[in-house]
Amino acid sequence: MKLMGRLIQLPDSQKVFGALVYMYAEYYSPNKASELVAKVKENQFHLSLSNLLPSGYLPVPHAYLLDQLEDMTLEKETRKKLYQAVKKLEYVKLEQLKALLGRPREAESIYPYVYSNASQQIHASLDSLRYDMPGLSPNLYSVPEITIVEQQRSEGVEEGSRTVVVDFSAFLSMDQGEESKEIIDVLNQAIQDGKLLFLGPRASQGLNTYQITNLGIEGNGLCETSNSYLNLGMLLPRNINYSESSLRLHTSERRPYHAAGGWDASSDSKFISFVAPGSIIYPEIDKSSEHMGGSIRSPFNEHEIVFGNSYLLPIALPQVDLEVI
Repeated sequence: MKLMGRLIQLPDSQKVFGALVYMYAEYYSPNKASELVAKVKENQFHLSLSNLLPSGYLPVPHAYLLDQLEDMTLEKETRKKLYQAVKKLEYVKLEQLKALLGRPREAESIYPYVYSNASQQIHASLDSLRYDMPGLSPNLYSVPEITIVEQQRSEGVEEGSRTVVVDFSAFLSMDQGEESKEIIDVLNQAIQDGKLLFLGPRASQGLNTYQITNLGIEGNGLCETSNSYLNLGMLLPRNINYSESSLRLHTSERRPYHAAGGWDASSDSKFISFVAPGSIIYPEIDKSSEHMGGSIRSPFNEHEIVFGNSYLLPIALPQVDLEVI
């Protein structure tokens, strides 16, 4: 996908799933989309999705790498510098990731890498026009935004060059069958139509708007056999080995949403914890990646689900070199 404007936050796998179902309903019917969602929830049709990621990059497993650094004998100042070097890396390329998993102390020399830069944009609401009451002062407010930046290293330039990222990718895995053919048809039709996807609020102001540009088959060494996985989305875990896995959690607050009135502030909120992208997951014995995530019924609407089938990328974890030079 290509980002068509500015950005508040990168869409997670739940938001990508919602956009996919919405397109499916548009091209087929709402009833057929409801049937698809029910099959996903009941595990009758396997469909997993990643968060939207900078194209060519994968999330860095911070928890795993920091655990490895903890096992090394390091001077205090060296340990601090390596911790900072690991934490600044939000996304790296596959080959860089494989090297980093074996030698986490080389985090300082990883280039290029991608990170997010947060900012606040000031907006003015002209209440005098809105309410037809001349003389009212503009109402100033700020909107949080982020910029996704690729950090390059340039010879002779200490800071290196930076490029704003506008090309993103999402990984999709599904069972073969009628539903998967229909979903692929929907995506190809969206590309052909130049359809815009609104993956976040304030789309009317040009924020969080994307266009699907290409649909491709996974390649470039991503497919490999392993009993460990890199989590690429928001995972509601099932059948994972908690003692072996390196997990980072993301907890979100949920409230009911009504199309007419927006978020219902009067209702009690619910909190749901997900395994966040960048976590290293080990399955329980004899369980495949298809059985390590799942979806649950929405706590506010029995016809909706909380999507938790995250895309899990098989990745072999090399023997970590603990030697410090």
